[in-house]
Amino acid sequence: MSVVMLTTDYQDAAMMKFASEQLKLVRTYSPFGGDPFTGATMHAMVRRTLKGLAEVHERNMARIVDLALAGAEDAAEALKDLIAERNKAGLPLAGALGTFDTILNDRPPNYRRPAVRPGRESFLENFVIVCLIITLMREFPRLKLRRSPTSIRLSAYSIMASTLIDAGLGRGGEEAIRKIWERYGPPVCPGFHWNPPQK
Repeated sequence: MSVVMLTTDYQDAAMMKFASEQLKLVRTYSPFGGDPFTGATMHAMVRRTLKGLAEVHERNMARIVDLALAGAEDAAEALKDLIAERNKAGLPLAGALGTFDTILNDRPPNYRRPAVRPGRESFLENFVIVCLIITLMREFPRLKLRRSPTSIRLSAYSIMASTLIDAGLGRGGEEAIRKIWERYGPPVCPGFHWNPPQK
């Protein structure tokens, strides 16, 4: 085997190892309050976001109460968290939040959980995948985002697809990762130079 081939194999192994370690890191020490590849973490983030929005303005509070009364469980849980915090601090429950508390005491809302569709997408999972691709390409600047169909060389898409499959989080092959990048990639980091699709 040539020195060039040995070097290439070593680099490929290093890139695969790096991607695997980064995925494990983000799942273990996640800034999102839990593993971003679980539904529980996604729902917790939605609840925190809705709670924050409700605190900003009474109009937001009223909209989130509407969502909760329509059966959105995350909205109801966000408002319950807010009610608990205000009760603990001895603050009054005024406006829409007070109304929701009264309704909640009379009749808890019926939650409508949407049917889970095959291939459903999680924004949080996709966001993390995009961030991992960016991290990988910054660590290995010569790595191409994608490869031609006939190439056996690794690309950021192929590494990410393999890494997710190995971790039991498969989102499909390289084509699925490409779609995630094109849908979520450039807005995440507008200054990041990526290879546009070939026509």
